[in-house]
Amino acid sequence: MASPPLYIVGAGALGLHLAARLSAVTPVTIVARGPRGAEQGHFQLPVVDLAQPLPASAELLLAVKATQLRETLHHLRPGPQHALGLCQTGLGIAAMARALAPNAARVRLGCWLAVGLASPTVVRVGGVYQVELAADEPEALRTRDRWQRLLGAAGYPVRTVSSVAACEWRKALVNLAVSGLCASLGERTGAVVDSAPLNALAREIFAGVRTFSEIHGKPPKVILLANHGVICPASSCEGAWAALAMTAKAASIFTTAELLGGAIPLTDASVARLDARPDEAYRRAVLGL
Repeated sequence: MASPPLYIVGAGALGLHLAARLSAVTPVTIVARGPRGAEQGHFQLPVVDLAQPLPASAELLLAVKATQLRETLHHLRPGPQHALGLCQTGLGIAAMARALAPNAARVRLGCWLAVGLASPTVVRVGGVYQVELAADEPEALRTRDRWQRLLGAAGYPVRTVSSVAACEWRKALVNLAVSGLCASLGERTGAVVDSAPLNALAREIFAGVRTFSEIHGKPPKVILLANHGVICPASSCEGAWAALAMTAKAASIFTTAELLGGAIPLTDASVARLDARPDEAYRRAVLGL
């Protein structure tokens, strides 16, 4: 039985890298929108617009940004004959896809690739390290195993992970250490691989974030880099700015308190009570924290 056609949704660095590699072993169609779709003559692969209806049966690797996933799924409207590969970094990606496409088989991909766009149709590759695959439901597990063979044939180092949650957490925590650090220092992602001091700092951040997450069940809202700056991971720019503003406000309060004789910290119980207040949950939801 022939496999369903493979579509790669998103013509950014990751989508183009996947398309270039996979097209060597199986037919691939790129799904793009707007200006990216208009560049189809440069891709040397079939390109269709996101607004076009999907075939009745298809496999989709969703390589759009996490912030574009909800809108993309609304456009695609995948059904029970579609398999979704979720390539985004972040916690809650699989849960969002489950809510918006409950009948589709959903496979989580952790793409450990240092890639970026050098131009609209040229991908700069800093390194191809690993692709991780995870699924929880029986049909999705069958798709996972098929994609493992396909990605391996395309030259990717590929492995399976025990669960979707494990896949999301592993990639999200490392992304905080690497992407956050490089963004703060104005460095390309590959610099963490090339520079021993940056690599050591990224590993230290990763260890700290992992320890924090194991204790609190969620990653930190703020990471302080001694003598340098602040990393504020969030699901939106507004959320990052809100966390940064609160960090600056807290620093001002601590400094003033020290000048007045020293800060008196809240008890753990008080912090937990404030953290669980309904208005605090509402504020985080509005700000995307």
